[in-house]
Amino acid sequence: MTGEHPGGDARVCPSWCVIQHHDQGHPDDLVHEGAHREVAAVSLVRYRYDSDDEEWIYVGDGRSGLDLSPESAQRLARAITGLLGGVQAQPGSA
Repeated sequence: MTGEHPGGDARVCPSWCVIQHHDQGHPDDLVHEGAHREVAAVSLVRYRYDSDDEEWIYVGDGRSGLDLSPESAQRLARAITGLLGGVQAQPGSA
């Protein structure tokens, strides 16, 4: 969701941000989040703190999880794909 930040700040959200930002307190606490995806009771969320240029990928259940850099998330995806080898996903099995 692109648009102005709370308080009329001229900066805009990343194109992938889906959060409606309202007054969220201190600007350093502002977090941009992408759409949440659920896979087998695990959430996958792309996010970035407004005060930082680095993006992260959260993989977890909301109580515990991993915060991965995009590069680490890609390495993890390749490793999982390699473990699966020739296994084909079944439709609707996500």
